[in-house]
Amino acid sequence: MTVSPRKSYALDEGSTGTACDTAPAIALEPDALAALSARQREVLILLGLGLSNRVLARRLGITERTAKAHVTCILDRLGLRSRLEAALVANMNHAAICRICMEQKENT
Repeated sequence: MTVSPRKSYALDEGSTGTACDTAPAIALEPDALAALSARQREVLILLGLGLSNRVLARRLGITERTAKAHVTCILDRLGLRSRLEAALVANMNHAAICRICMEQKENT
């Protein structure tokens, strides 16, 4: 099996070389989700649904450009490289995102 240098990940001895074996985990800082604004968390949850910037903007009542700015900020703050990674983070951490939202509403 040949792995290109740009995509080389450590393969375990019993690895089959499939995408599941070689894909790096998406690791977040413990407080990364809490550092997002309420609106950014809302956008993140909608990204988890696979929505485009245009649809995000319509759902939130904002311009497409503003939706794009929110997505860019989310990617930067969480250290993610793509919308796909953001969608995965949203789906894997949906309960935690909702819990943070509820805690912040109770504190205000």
